[in-house]
Amino acid sequence: GYGMGFSTELMVNENNMDENEFINIVEEYLNIDNYHIFENPNVASIQHIDCLAKLVNSETIIIKQVPESSPEYECMEDFAQSFYELNTFYHRPFKIHRILCPEINTWWGEVNPVAAYTNSLILNNKVLVPQYGIPEDSQALQVYQEAMPGYDVIGFDGALNNPWYSEDALHCRTMGVFNPDMIHISHKSIRDEELINNETIYIEAEIIDYSNSDTNLQSVILYWKYSAEDGPFGEIVLELE
Repeated sequence: GYGMGFSTELMVNENNMDENEFINIVEEYLNIDNYHIFENPNVASIQHIDCLAKLVNSETIIIKQVPESSPEYECMEDFAQSFYELNTFYHRPFKIHRILCPEINTWWGEVNPVAAYTNSLILNNKVLVPQYGIPEDSQALQVYQEAMPGYDVIGFDGALNNPWYSEDALHCRTMGVFNPDMIHISHKSIRDEELINNETIYIEAEIIDYSNSDTNLQSVILYWKYSAEDGPFGEIVLELE
């Protein structure tokens, strides 16, 4: 978001064009002017980035971590390092969480298959995470809970006759429906170190009404609390500019 996009080299290779030509098209049609193309750790795979990372929001990313015994280990660590070297729209490092994706057995002929925990779906205030019936499932849910406090993290088992695979799981089998009348609300996230080092936290939010209904905002209320385990939300009325 905010003019930044990511993909593997698949987007360039399957369209038979060089990177500059592809990036120009992305900027023209999607208004993305900060596009990053990463090498794919598994050249024999479908090379979809949602099998490698989960873009939680504009500042938070969950990145796949494979066992050191995996042939993809070094390449996957290089992929993760690429994100550590980037800054967000707010000119600060991404908040990165690693999620262990252990090796699994599939009959689909996948190369070096691992659990596709990054192939999840965010739906309103819920996060649906594929489960594989292995001990690491609960650990994966915990990573999502830490990365997305306040969300309801739910594990989903695959069907017996059509289970989740390493490159075909929950996110691959769903499609989001765009809401053209949405109200877009964005603000810089508050990080732990800010709460520790500052007595006062300044919040500036941008609100855009895409419905073209000339919404006249009378007031904006910020609901807050320190953690999901705390009691009721506090309320602060924001000043309109």
